[in-house]
Amino acid sequence: MRNYVSLSFIVISCRTHVKIQSRKTRCIKELNKLRIDKKKSENEVRGSEVINDWIEGLIGSDENG
Repeated sequence: MRNYVSLSFIVISCRTHVKIQSRKTRCIKELNKLRIDKKKSENEVRGSEVINDWIEGLIGSDENG
């Protein structure tokens, strides 16, 4: 009976470990998605700034000359 209890504890521990590992993996994947989305957003903002500067340069050059 004692061996059965020990074996049951090991099986439960292994199942718990697998559940925790899968949750960690899921969290890491979601964090990576958020980082990728953040980089995309930053790139879009930078691109918009460059375009705005270019437009302002064109408008400014038209007004000046």
